[in-house]
Amino acid sequence: MWSSRVIMRGDHTLGVLFTPSDSGNYMTASASVTVQVTKAVPVLSWPGPSAMTYGEALGAGQLNATANVAGNFSYTPAAGTVLGAGNHTLV
Repeated sequence: MWSSRVIMRGDHTLGVLFTPSDSGNYMTASASVTVQVTKAVPVLSWPGPSAMTYGEALGAGQLNATANVAGNFSYTPAAGTVLGAGNHTLV
């Protein structure tokens, strides 16, 4: 029966023990391997921003990115910034 668990980042040694059904003719055997678990890359989603009117401050309608893991977002320009008329790049 398989069981699963999350292995944290870093190097880990995995082991296996094999017990043959025909123990009269075969011995048990074991082996081990080292596996390296690397950091995962979060998946970000950021829908197109809501339209704004000059004089309106940046807020949740524009700064609404999400990720598939818990964390914090830092936006540039920051929430509350009032942009001049025209097109702007949000980061």
